[in-house]
Order: sequence, then C-alpha cells, then structure tokens
Amino acid sequence: MCVRQQGEVAGEAELSYPDVDRTLKTEDQLDHALTFNDPLWPMQWELFKHGQYSSCHFDLNVMPVWSRNSTGNGVEVSIIDDGVDHTNLDLNRNFEALASFDLRGSHSLSRDPMPLRDEENSHGTRCGGEVAMEASSSYCGVGMAFNARIGIDLLDGTVTDSVEATSLTFNMDVIDVYVCC
Repeated sequence: MCVRQQGEVAGEAELSYPDVDRTLKTEDQLDHALTFNDPLWPMQWELFKHGQYSSCHFDLNVMPVWSRNSTGNGVEVSIIDDGVDHTNLDLNRNFEALASFDLRGSHSLSRDPMPLRDEENSHGTRCGGEVAMEASSSYCGVGMAFNARIGIDLLDGTVTDSVEATSLTFNMDVIDVYVCC
C-alpha cells in the first residue's frame, strides 16, 4: 500500500511504502528458529538468507514472512503445467480439485490433472511442490506457501493461444494466483 505524506502532492520522492520500508529480519535474527521435520528441509537453501550466490541474493529469505504467519493459508494457486501428481504425499493435502482442469482432453475434460507417468511429465508436480509442499509431513521438503491450496491446469503437448487463455481464465472466482511454470 502506498501512502502520501499529509498535505503533499504525490511525487515519487514523497511516497512512502510502509509495508516495504520495514525491513524483515533474516532467519538468523529471529527470536526463534523455524524448523520442520521434512528430511530435505535443511537442504532447501533457496528459502534461507545465506548469500548462496554472493551479491546476487537469489535466496528468498522467506522465514521472516512465515514468522508473521503468512504461509499461504486461504490462497488458491493454479499451476499451469504438464500435470501434478496430487497423490504425492507432500501435495495431496493441499490439492484443490476446484482449481484444477485437464485441458489436454486425453482423459476427456475432467478435474483430474494427473500427468502421464513418465520422466517428461513431472515438471508440474515439482513446481506444485515448490509452491505448496506440506510442511512437517516427514516426507520431502517445505513449499514456499506451504498452507496454500494448489490446482493445476493441465497443458501437455501442443499449446495454442486459445488453450493458454482458457487456463489463465479458468475458475477465476476460486483461483487467486496463476503460475506458468
């Protein structure tokens, strides 16, 4: 939210952004460490602020956001990709059928976004995991928005503008965020 100083004309120099101006602490500066029992959690360097790539800062420093209880709760995310294995132990609890649709048509039009079972069709499942892997499931890792609900618009094979437009406008009253992987 952008806020003007009282009585000032809004120019770029006069604007303040209170939500941005407050610098979040790094996880090292938090009063308590956030930990999860997922075996790959300690290896998810991209979620921490450790300067993995020196001055490039590719890490996300998401821990301070989580400490403010912003974990994706109440958010519906649609992953637009080649399918998501919604039976995966880290994803099944956060799967939302109402945010899913098989646009391939090979299964006939349905809400089952199960990808074909081969090496080429696992990208959507990986993307879904990066967004909404369940935390503390003792299975794999932790998603950036581990309490978000995910669905998938299944695109596999030839993708036309019409198919892509359909996926980006599917069930807009349910879906909050569309992610094209």
